Amino acid sequence: MSDPAGELLALEGAMRAPDAVMEPGAADVVARYMRAGGKPEDVIESLTSSYEGCAQMASLVCGWMRLVEAPYAPPGAGAGGSSAFDALPSGAAAAAATTSTSGRGEVAPDEFTLLQELAREKFDPDALLAVFRRGRPTWLHTLAADPRGRRLILDLSAQHPGSLFLAYALRRIFDTGHDEEVAAAGASLSSYFEVYHRLLARRLEAAAAAASSAQLQQLAAELAEACAGGQHTYAHAQHMLTHLAAREGASGSGGPFRRLSQELEGAAVSRQGGAAVWAMQPLFVPRDAPQQQRDAVRLVSRALVLGPGSGGTGGAALMQAGQVLNQLQDLYARQGQPNACELAPLRHVRMLQMLLEGLFSWQQQPTPAVQRTASHLLALAATGQGAPGVEGGGADHGRALAEAQAYIERVRALGSRAAAGEKLDEADLASAEAAARALTLAGLGLLHLAGGFLGSAATYEDDRCLSSAPQLITLLRRAAAAQPARVPTVVRALQAALTAMGARRPELADRVFGALLELLLEGAVAEVLAAAEAWAGGGADPSLVRAFALRVLDRAGPPYSREFARPLLRLLLVGKMGVAKRAGMLGAAGAVERLQQFADECRQAIDFVPGLSDAEMDLLECLAPSR
Repeated sequence: MSDPAGELLALEGAMRAPDAVMEPGAADVVARYMRAGGKPEDVIESLTSSYEGCAQMASLVCGWMRLVEAPYAPPGAGAGGSSAFDALPSGAAAAAATTSTSGRGEVAPDEFTLLQELAREKFDPDALLAVFRRGRPTWLHTLAADPRGRRLILDLSAQHPGSLFLAYALRRIFDTGHDEEVAAAGASLSSYFEVYHRLLARRLEAAAAAASSAQLQQLAAELAEACAGGQHTYAHAQHMLTHLAAREGASGSGGPFRRLSQELEGAAVSRQGGAAVWAMQPLFVPRDAPQQQRDAVRLVSRALVLGPGSGGTGGAALMQAGQVLNQLQDLYARQGQPNACELAPLRHVRMLQMLLEGLFSWQQQPTPAVQRTASHLLALAATGQGAPGVEGGGADHGRALAEAQAYIERVRALGSRAAAGEKLDEADLASAEAAARALTLAGLGLLHLAGGFLGSAATYEDDRCLSSAPQLITLLRRAAAAQPARVPTVVRALQAALTAMGARRPELADRVFGALLELLLEGAVAEVLAAAEAWAGGGADPSLVRAFALRVLDRAGPPYSREFARPLLRLLLVGKMGVAKRAGMLGAAGAVERLQQFADECRQAIDFVPGLSDAEMDLLECLAPSR
């Protein structure tokens, strides 16, 4: 049964809605109202009183501003990109820049420019829910089709997380093929789970198809930006990554997902803290995993929370987790020979790092019992099923495990003796090198102990360093010989030693120079010169910088490459070599001749691209022989 009075009231309500006269269906509402017996004067009164005209007023103001050529810059312009849209790819950003600019570089305002400012100021997520009561808002489709409209939606979504209206608007942007623009907004939209999930799926598809390490690195950075900041986003992404890594692992294609999982965990630890992140590890165990693997994950998670997760470092972290480490050792002992899946938790990067740094600590050392447990677990990780080059089992595995533990304990003992100032003979040094060559983890432990001791400023406050430091510098050289892939790490450790000792121990600096020079002559030219520049640029004593540069020139003669000559020339500048030459402070015999030879080669035989700076040219002029 029809209700004419109710229909009239409903139509009057529609005409009294803000800006009803501007609605596309306004004429139809008026016609229905008149047919239902409404009065023309009521139509006029309702439509005029409800008219607000924000859009029309904005249009009028824009017209006035164009007439008087009033300068205008939108809020935040030039402020360094506060908008999520500022990070858009260049093509999308260019499409968004649809407003014209004057010759002064200022944006000429149009209606949209001012209305979007009003929208940002007045936006009310709850009030906009009423929009859906009148059906799907067709005007939103028009807004999402415009680059500036999409920018407004993305900015509002970042400012108002969880808005149902904006979630619908973001879906419209996705559906029209503008995923790139949403992806560029990054973590600011992670509160919209559908958006977050769709972008995550795209990144995982890209990871499966990634053809290079650089592509994976870029994807890892994008995942960290989007997922590492919150526990719910991290847990969801990590669960998917560990599931994919386990599923694809059987076919040998799970590596990319495993790498992304490790990178994401590292980013989450830096943002949320280790305890919160490592406590979640048991959540990511595959549902069909055996109980032994679940137990291992639980214990590793607990060890990390108790150790580094509680602020412990080095030997202190091992002591804090000592009881759990014993339980983990007992768990593996009961299993006889654990398989690769059961050993995977022990091989967690942060777990291995905790064991290595604690066992090879140069400061607080754990008790002998904890040391034995740590060395056993490291040896098990290095020799158990799934380790590189490990095929045998039974007695072979037991023998390999015992040998690996012996290598680790031997290197640790020799490093500790050297740090205490005890003289190591050639047999000791050869034994350390052999152990580092035989077992990668033993070499890494030696690098950590020697590098940490030499890189601590406190080491050089005591004269005992005069006996300990040379031994450890030699051990670093032996580690580099045993593991050539670790040469960059050795170079960085020697650089840290120079920085830590400053100008207090010139005799030890000379030892470090010798080790660096040997590495340079063995082929690590770029690494050594880059480390020397970093040390020199950090406030090193100019006399030490000159001493290093002259030692290099003493051993490395012409012809010189650009890659060698340019950084060495910069070192000569930092070392104030020109001033020293004019003052007769070069000291070493033949130094003037070597510098003249170097300057002649640089000026006559080397084509520097890009060219040398004025200061570099002046220095070469100063060092060159008089004509």
